Amino acid sequence: MMQTFFRDVVIVLCVLCVVGVFGVVLANEPKKALLGPQQPATTTPIMLPPVIATTTFPVGPNPIPAPTPTPQNLALQYLTPYSGDVGATVTIYGTGFLQTNTILFGGGPVNSSTASQNGTILTFIVPDSVGADCQAGMACPMFERLITPGTYTVSVRNVNGTSNSLSFIVN
Repeated sequence: MMQTFFRDVVIVLCVLCVVGVFGVVLANEPKKALLGPQQPATTTPIMLPPVIATTTFPVGPNPIPAPTPTPQNLALQYLTPYSGDVGATVTIYGTGFLQTNTILFGGGPVNSSTASQNGTILTFIVPDSVGADCQAGMACPMFERLITPGTYTVSVRNVNGTSNSLSFIVN
């Protein structure tokens, strides 16, 4: 008699373990498997509250990684002033600026620019000349082009890409 009691307690505990992991289990399914055909079957569902786990584990062979922040689009909105002489300070307003940016003036990099503190404002000084836009690993011609009166494109490049271009008029 005592042996039957312990067997029933173990079965109930095993059912509770299964229910805790899998939710609702019909009582007759584990009894048939554990007790055999001599026990009467019942179809009463066993309802228990869900198990609350305090530790999470990745599921499956390839757990889903945490989302990575999406870089903000690099875009120019406007320049102020939109015209000026060589040596003028120009402020670029836009989005997606970083601490390290390359300002392109007339297609050539500007050496005198400031890092963006908030991602929306950059300043540079209109150069008197620009060289070729040589990126790492490229063969590059050695020349300087003088900046003379006319209209020049201004754009920004960083790890987010290259922005749209705006026009600046050199007087």
